[in-house]
Amino acid sequence: MSSCVVLVIYRPGSSAITASFFSELADVLVRFSTYVKPLVLAGDVNIRLERSADPHAVVFRDLLASYRLDQRVQDVTHDRGGMLDVVCTRGDLPAPKVVVRDVGFSDHRLLRWVSSCQRPPPVYATEHRRSWRSFSLDTFIADLQTSALCDERQYEHLDGDALAKLYDDTITALLDKQVPVRKVTCRRRPSNMWFDDECRTAKRTLQSIETAARRAGPLSDANSPAAVAWRVHRRQYLTLLQHKRSNFWTNHVNSEQSRPRRLWRSFDELLGRGKAPPSSTLTHQHCIASSTTRSRSLAFVHPPMALIYRLSRRFLSAVNSGFSHHFHQLM
Repeated sequence: MSSCVVLVIYRPGSSAITASFFSELADVLVRFSTYVKPLVLAGDVNIRLERSADPHAVVFRDLLASYRLDQRVQDVTHDRGGMLDVVCTRGDLPAPKVVVRDVGFSDHRLLRWVSSCQRPPPVYATEHRRSWRSFSLDTFIADLQTSALCDERQYEHLDGDALAKLYDDTITALLDKQVPVRKVTCRRRPSNMWFDDECRTAKRTLQSIETAARRAGPLSDANSPAAVAWRVHRRQYLTLLQHKRSNFWTNHVNSEQSRPRRLWRSFDELLGRGKAPPSSTLTHQHCIASSTTRSRSLAFVHPPMALIYRLSRRFLSAVNSGFSHHFHQLM
């Protein structure tokens, strides 16, 4: 089981609807935008949301849409009519069914719904692979020289198909003897969009240096030149990832400041919210795992909170200015 954040809101019906209400609500939503947990916005806003042409309803619906929130109430919620109460959840999550009931002791109806807080199950894929780190070329050559492929009497009477089968069977048997095939189950993790070819090249270089350093001795040896070289390259690799990630999202947000809906979709991607893109195949890059726990986490570095908060401030400026301008136009 997971958890969710419930934000309860109340706007008195006796007070006039002002631009500050929408600005303050946008400010609150931006502060909750850094939460990966699902958000439920519920309460009494005293806005006639059933009126599609009402300027206040238009601004409220646009504000919800900019934060990927959908209004789930579809029935009248007040004795005198009108849809004044809301239950809003993220559009990429299962929609709860909201039941409106008249309990008799209030002019507002009771809203009842059930939210699913169940985390989506992880996706696993199974592969068959060989542990090539244990492969010895000298041993393979020695075994190959004593195999049927190096004995002319074994294949001089065979035709083309039989020769190809003999080759495949012999090579497979020699590999199975030294590096047998084993079944590996990996959890699928989507790759970051900013992880480009330069990052992949740097990662492969770091893995090669790490392998050489481990053969020379423990990585904790401060006097080992190989271990020192590994630490230097590892520091450079982490700096490269931080630079790529920060530049990618900063430029992405700057280019979409005039489009709040696209801006919020990008922010969901930054936080890793929503479903992973479907894929029927899983390449070996998705399952690469180094021998240390810290190395295993390098391919999927989570965004630091400092970057998230810096971008959320950009969101607050863009969204608030956009909706304040839109509100004044409608009024």
